[in-house]
Amino acid sequence: MEIAVIDDGINVSYFGLKPLKRDLEVDEDLNIISRSNADQLCNTHGSICAAIILKHFPEAEITSIKVLDSKTRKGTLPQLLKALEWCLETRIPVINLSIGSTQFQDFSSIRRLITALYRQGSIIVAAYNNQNIYTVPASLECVIGVRHNKELKVGKYLVSNEFEFLVEVNVPHYFKNIYSHEIEAPASNSYAAPYITALVCQMLKGGLSAQLCFIWEKLSRKRFSSFSPNFCVMPDIIDEAEVVDLSGNENCGLFYFKVNKIYTIANIDELSLINQLTYIVVIAERESDLLAVRDNLHDIEAYIRGIFYCFKAENTQYCIKIGERAWYETYYLKKFKKSKQVKIDIPLVYLKGTKEALIPILKELEMILTLEDYSVKIVGEFKRAYLYGFEFSKNHKSRLNVINNVYQHFQPDIIICGILENMPSDLITGLPTCCGEEDLYLDLKEFGEGCNHSRLIYQKILEKFDVGNPT
Repeated sequence: MEIAVIDDGINVSYFGLKPLKRDLEVDEDLNIISRSNADQLCNTHGSICAAIILKHFPEAEITSIKVLDSKTRKGTLPQLLKALEWCLETRIPVINLSIGSTQFQDFSSIRRLITALYRQGSIIVAAYNNQNIYTVPASLECVIGVRHNKELKVGKYLVSNEFEFLVEVNVPHYFKNIYSHEIEAPASNSYAAPYITALVCQMLKGGLSAQLCFIWEKLSRKRFSSFSPNFCVMPDIIDEAEVVDLSGNENCGLFYFKVNKIYTIANIDELSLINQLTYIVVIAERESDLLAVRDNLHDIEAYIRGIFYCFKAENTQYCIKIGERAWYETYYLKKFKKSKQVKIDIPLVYLKGTKEALIPILKELEMILTLEDYSVKIVGEFKRAYLYGFEFSKNHKSRLNVINNVYQHFQPDIIICGILENMPSDLITGLPTCCGEEDLYLDLKEFGEGCNHSRLIYQKILEKFDVGNPT
């Protein structure tokens, strides 16, 4: 089984490893070339990762793709993207990544390739950032994210399902190099990942389906008695989808994924024309609306890769569990559980307006701030905000809890919350309920017609919070 290790290069002679299937690197001009002039007697991070994989899965055929400098352990985003593109074109079945990004401006481009690899059937195992903050690709639903947990008994692992699915590991690794010196791999997330890569390959060799939900089930069976690995927390695995819109209240052109076709009750029979694997996004006002399309969905069950229910389902009996992954809004809301309230020491901005006006402005603000190197998270306090790439608050009562979770989990520089114009306000201050005096509150009605709302709002953010250069 071929495994691509994207790292700082593998020197097989240092640990006496078997020859690589391919030894590649991405040069500064983004060309994929054969690696040459490498000191094979020099240890590298990638060499230790390869040694870990081969120790636990000797049958592995390893392809090394060097994207990091062996001395500085630094590379560029384009180099990582080029390596992932090569894996996509070459149809690599398993990819080990000890690297990732915590920079918000990198997330979109990495996610685009990771979701394409997942759709193609590749299994991606990626290390969480050693600071244990949200990391792409490790935090994505279509990736097996891994981190070290020193609290576990030595030699053990478990699946954590607190906010996102992660495998936590405490497995030490010792090797003898060519000089007979014992080398210990430091306890870190990046060395935990190749161990799980080897474990997954053992499972696949044993006949386990390569569908990610079955791998999660196998990894977590001893941990959870009621674990549902086919359900996912965030609908971030979608790159493109067919949309079954039973509400007619969404701007599908602004969704965070590509919409191939929109189906309504009027043309629902055209679903039967689907003849390739795809994702289905179902938008409805209530779960009983699904009764009108259940038969149509069952007819194309063989082509559904995942199904996503965009409404609050109190009873999931109507939610047909077909496809490899399923998502429903209620499960997402459960992840924003009550957490310990902490002092939020970053700018909070509240924008009030109609849903139709808020969505494009929020997306533009996100783009502007990201281009200025700010890490920004958008919270939409309106129906189905998640379809636009925003976090979702169902009402003003849950707002602070959602914001608190977003702050702790993503650690952004700024949070912007879009709220509907009919939201309750404090009678004295006129501010939305739960909005503090130190926060910035703007009503879109204050801005004139035809002006560039996003730029004006951006300037007001800079003025209000005296924001300098982002860190």
